[in-house]
Amino acid sequence: MGNDEESQEDMLNKYITDTDVCNLEWRILNYICKMSEKYASFPETELLEKTDAKGYIDKKLQQDYVLGRPDSYYKLLMNRVMNSLIHRPAVEIVRHHGYGGLSDEGIDLVYYKESQKLDEDKEICKQIGSHGMMTCVELDRLVPKI
Repeated sequence: MGNDEESQEDMLNKYITDTDVCNLEWRILNYICKMSEKYASFPETELLEKTDAKGYIDKKLQQDYVLGRPDSYYKLLMNRVMNSLIHRPAVEIVRHHGYGGLSDEGIDLVYYKESQKLDEDKEICKQIGSHGMMTCVELDRLVPKI
């Protein structure tokens, strides 16, 4: 990881808390639970937009921090949130799709789907959908990290 990436990670850590990550996990799980009957997989860009995660992070990171490379912060945030959901295990990676140029310049777009655990236990999705917003404690109880 280069210095530029490290400084972006440090900047993200400065503004995005564990509670923020938890809130975004709930938003994404809620969306996946609602839409998994219609769609088999979800690209991370869709999850970012459809859950208003981008609007959420924009409130935390002021525009002067994201000028020049705006998507890099979103990618770092989505990686953190989705890795946390994988460790719950609530989602699984379906595939990776590179776009945007050569491998050094391009971005790896990741597609996710609900985990086998969520697919088999529909009660989890019902509980996720029945809450206006889950606390981290509720989310940890319902889908604990392994």
